[in-house]
Amino acid sequence: MIKTELLSTKENLIKTFLEDSIGRNEDLFHFIRLLNSITTTYSLAVDGNWGSGKTFFIKQAKMILDAYNEYTQVEHELDDEDAKKILLQWERINRNRIEVKNFVSVYFDAWEYDSDQEPIESLLYQISKDVSSEYKISSERNYIDIALSIIELFTTKNYKVLLDDLKGSNIIERIEGNKNVQELINNYFNDLLPEHGDRLIIFIDELDRCNPNYAVRLLERIKHYFNNEKITFVFSINKEQLRHTIKQHYGNDFNSYKYLDRFFDLTVNIPKLNMEKYYSCSGVHFEKETIEQMAMFLANKYNMQMREVSRYLYAIDIATNMYGRTSNSVSTDFCNCFVLPIAMALKQCDLDLYNDFIQGKAFDEFYSILSNEDFFYAISSVYLSKSFIDLEPQARTHLKEFYDAIFNEKYVNEPYKNVGRARFSKQNKETLLNQLGLLTEKSLF
Repeated sequence: MIKTELLSTKENLIKTFLEDSIGRNEDLFHFIRLLNSITTTYSLAVDGNWGSGKTFFIKQAKMILDAYNEYTQVEHELDDEDAKKILLQWERINRNRIEVKNFVSVYFDAWEYDSDQEPIESLLYQISKDVSSEYKISSERNYIDIALSIIELFTTKNYKVLLDDLKGSNIIERIEGNKNVQELINNYFNDLLPEHGDRLIIFIDELDRCNPNYAVRLLERIKHYFNNEKITFVFSINKEQLRHTIKQHYGNDFNSYKYLDRFFDLTVNIPKLNMEKYYSCSGVHFEKETIEQMAMFLANKYNMQMREVSRYLYAIDIATNMYGRTSNSVSTDFCNCFVLPIAMALKQCDLDLYNDFIQGKAFDEFYSILSNEDFFYAISSVYLSKSFIDLEPQARTHLKEFYDAIFNEKYVNEPYKNVGRARFSKQNKETLLNQLGLLTEKSLF
């Protein structure tokens, strides 16, 4: 038993890109081509539900950009061999032979800093860390001190006077009241970029998870102070959740749609996951191919996100591979192949419908799934030992018998009920509910 969630580690980011094992390389190509086309101050939103793999996607994009720029290989710790492999794979998908610009890229986890009072200090601090791998940062120093010191490392300009002037003062008050300091932020990027890259890409992640005050302050500070034409901001967000965050700050009557339109020049949606490829790299391998087919079908039907698919596969793996193997009966096999995957999917995606399903009140949902021609053909040939020319009436009749035998039959007078080749008893429902609970002795050994 393994945990299937695909975390954004260096190894996973590289491996899945080199093998295209989750089917997003083509999407990464189009995304980087979009970044490559931007020539002015720009703010781009990558929108997707929580768990859809937004962080993984933008970190892979950053990884590719880092492979082109030795100064920003800090985040992924790319060595020369890693960079060569990434660039070789990029050339395989770069059929249009687009020459990628020399980007300086920075990843900023807004949630990590949302207890800070001032987002600009947090952001400059992260930029300083990501861009300079050799400069040793002291946690005792003010973030703006770090940014100014790094400028001195890269250029011949001396900002000592301004640095001394800033000490002991509130940075934002000074920015708001002193044009020299405001210009200094622009100068910082103007001095950083020529020697390190052509353009700065700042990936901002997890903004929709931040406390409302910090999220709003970060957006507004960026809008007001970061106007350098060589900077692109990429916000990885769930736009609907961020909209609610904005309302928490300004009130429920506030028009959060128009508000966000001020900040994002363009919104793109996170690409849909290739379920078959994701399953193949998940590490889960079901004993029966039917279970795999059901899982993939249901993950698509209920529009599961990347993280949800991981949890779903993991739960079925526990329930079938460790608990369900204890019986070789035809009825148990039917439950494991068809009923359990449906119930697990509903438990994760629609709890009300799940409760109706296990109480015998959701046959229509059961029928809508298993009347799929491929599934019902498998059921009829394996469990009914016959095939049907006229699918509709036969499918409804026999699937109703299966469903009722599991969830609605009381087994008072007769201990068993035969449906086709399967013999059901009340034990089938009890076993199924134990599997769905995932806390039985056999599932935990």
